[in-house]
Amino acid sequence: MTNSDVEACHRVGQRQRRQQGQPGARTEDPPRPRPMIARFVNRKAAEAILYHRRKLKNTSYLITKDLTPANISLLAYSWDHPQVEDAWSKRSNIIVKMKDVSRRDLIFQTSR
Repeated sequence: MTNSDVEACHRVGQRQRRQQGQPGARTEDPPRPRPMIARFVNRKAAEAILYHRRKLKNTSYLITKDLTPANISLLAYSWDHPQVEDAWSKRSNIIVKMKDVSRRDLIFQTSR
């Protein structure tokens, strides 16, 4: 990835400041950094970042895809469903791996 692969990048949400008196707050604690969102020039660059995010396992960094509210709900429902072994998203699709079905991958697509 190069700088030319990123079209725009900025932080989202309001700044979070720890107030004295809050649980776990100390005066020397810096404010927690806000999440960032990035727009890539093409889908290939974005998919490369998402593919390599597994290298950040066991670190304090996390890379996720910005999902629609409908896909977030569908993914959360899939994770909690007793017949689902695993669920993830790829290209605006929710893919689930069922525990006891011969066809292992089912794709659910919400309207774009």
